[in-house]
Amino acid sequence: MLVYLDNAQSTAAENEPTTMQDEMGRTPRQRARFGGRGPGQPADPSMRPFTGPGALADRPGRLARSPQAPKRKQQGLNENYARELMELHTLGVDGGYTQQDVIEVARAFTGWTVLPIQPKVREAAEVRLARAERAGGLGFRQEGDFLFRADQHDAAAKSVLGTTLPAGRGIEDGEAVLDLLAANRATARHIATKLAVRFVSDHPPQALVDRLTGVYLKTGGDVRRMVAAIAESPEFWNRDAVGAKIKSPFELAASALRITGGDVIDPSDLFKWINRMGQPLYAYQAPTGYPDRAEAWVNTGSLLNRMNFGIQLAANRVKGVSVDLPALNGGREPESREEALKTYAALLMPGRDLTATIKQLTPMVADPNLAKRVDQAAPRDAGKASAKGDPAEDLLDGRPEKPMQGPRAVNVRGLLGDEPKQPVDRRPPSPLEQVVGVILGSPEFQRR
Repeated sequence: MLVYLDNAQSTAAENEPTTMQDEMGRTPRQRARFGGRGPGQPADPSMRPFTGPGALADRPGRLARSPQAPKRKQQGLNENYARELMELHTLGVDGGYTQQDVIEVARAFTGWTVLPIQPKVREAAEVRLARAERAGGLGFRQEGDFLFRADQHDAAAKSVLGTTLPAGRGIEDGEAVLDLLAANRATARHIATKLAVRFVSDHPPQALVDRLTGVYLKTGGDVRRMVAAIAESPEFWNRDAVGAKIKSPFELAASALRITGGDVIDPSDLFKWINRMGQPLYAYQAPTGYPDRAEAWVNTGSLLNRMNFGIQLAANRVKGVSVDLPALNGGREPESREEALKTYAALLMPGRDLTATIKQLTPMVADPNLAKRVDQAAPRDAGKASAKGDPAEDLLDGRPEKPMQGPRAVNVRGLLGDEPKQPVDRRPPSPLEQVVGVILGSPEFQRR
């Protein structure tokens, strides 16, 4: 995230003191207090200040002969990491911080970067870090690929959310900001809301959010205790909350495979189906991850593609995946479509009242051309929706489908390769395959 959000290039302004300058100006006794050389220890004559914006993170840099760090040509402050940290991951967009707080947090994280990837540049940087270590550290810190550059950190005083961070510090500034944000009540409320949305409903009751906020503050942000509080809450067991959440395409595919006992030999085609349903894996550009609310997944194109996926999976037309439908019923095939619908609906969606679902799906399982109609109506681009009419509703109602129209909301075709193609076998699905496919694509199965 330091690289993705440009913090790896965020540096102190030219007129601001840096941690390395402060460290080099300390007496030996003062250095010892900060982990440097103790009294009487000689300075390392080979150590010179780091210079240039790429001295460590980007390129070896030059050695300066002056005992004081030279004037730096810096890339400057970058606010992206600070803003995302507060807006998305801690306080929330309405968390009460100001633009000045964003600037101050960005200053606190100057110098938080990474070691270079290029072997020669990395080797040169490690040599220079070793020299800094022999000189008492000079404020530099390294852990794995993480690097705190003392020569790029703004060591002046800062004020974040009304809390003063004193001057003359280094990596402690960023660590203090993280502690400050983690303990803030707005962070507690933001994380409580996200957990309630994830596990209860898209619009959770305020009483539950308030209770979870209290658990966060009381336990110091113990997420396990918060999840336990959700599981023990009356809101979690309320009838209105059962089945209130809609599965993402990935969750739909995973649940369909689990409940049917699908054997996955090669997941490549399965990934393409998930892509086609609107969730290309590891391809969401925002750092928040895919949305966790129904509006992100429920649209005409998505529902049709979900139905198409269910039918193709049941008919063993997802390459690299096989299912044995008769085995789910002990090897017994139902005598009619109606019996198959009742039997397999209970097997695939156990513990639910399926009266309304069976009534809704009965005309669909009786339609011999359903699979063809769904495939023709489903968009080939994920997220494509209809501007006029709703083919998904038309199919449920048994009416002739209307042509797909309107602009594409998202185009991810080809992101994971060619999208799934219909197999050479064009035979219609068997009655049992169609019944199971309709169940897997039904609105009820879309619910968690």
